[in-house]
Amino acid sequence: ADAVLEVADILGELEAHEEAAQLLIDAASRNPDDAEVWYEAGIALEQIERWDLRLECFKHVWSLERQREPEFRLWLPEQRFIEVAEAAIERLPEHILEHLGNVAIMVEDYPGAWIFETEVSDPRLMGLFDGPESAYERGLDYVAEGPARIYLFRWNIERQCGSEAEVAE
Repeated sequence: ADAVLEVADILGELEAHEEAAQLLIDAASRNPDDAEVWYEAGIALEQIERWDLRLECFKHVWSLERQREPEFRLWLPEQRFIEVAEAAIERLPEHILEHLGNVAIMVEDYPGAWIFETEVSDPRLMGLFDGPESAYERGLDYVAEGPARIYLFRWNIERQCGSEAEVAE
């Protein structure tokens, strides 16, 4: 699988995206439990705008990863992760904090299946804003839908970070 990922990366650099996507799909079919190959296949399919197959690959990644913590990740206790996130938000510039308004910050281990109902639909997404772009755009639906939310997906953030400082960043 590592060799296939290397070759696909080279093909991508050469802008041979269709060939990279096909190579990765073939490898994913031979390695159905390798989330990394499925994920890279989804990314390659994104390059050639094959949104239907991209979504299938990402759903496969989601089904493999959602029930188990990532093997290689920085590990912070959940409470410490929340403290780091809160401190990072408090350090945001005042003009950004003003625009946040009444935004709920939600920490989840991993995205739920609802992620596939969004345009992003990436199971390895680190965070997502859900709500109107501005507090001023909220209408009567605001009461029914609740406040705007920023989701932070702990496992995905920790998968990419090597230290607590990187998590805060």
